[in-house]
Amino acid sequence: MVRQRSGSACTQGYSWGYDRRGIWVDRGCRADFMINTGRPGRPAYGPGGPGGGQSITCSSDNMRRNYCAADTRRGVQMVRQRSDARCIQGSTWGYDRRGIWVDRGCRADFLVR
Repeated sequence: MVRQRSGSACTQGYSWGYDRRGIWVDRGCRADFMINTGRPGRPAYGPGGPGGGQSITCSSDNMRRNYCAADTRRGVQMVRQRSDARCIQGSTWGYDRRGIWVDRGCRADFLVR
């Protein structure tokens, strides 16, 4: 899930999920989803249409800085915070030529364009 569009909670495994048949939603959840082809870096479609990006989850474990390898030349966008610790661009997350970095407990999903 890259963007929730409903006022009802969208919680994976409860109000949305996926199986071999596709993505399912329930309990008022409305959202945008990214579907990957199974080939790293080559999504079937995503935000912005074909070739829209790759979704990566990156986590700061034990409150330490962590790098997640990614091709960041076209930019990175945080699409979902997963941690209680705040994820603030330039402070607790960012990106450079090595990839996406997270720090101080930030854990989030990122869209790499």
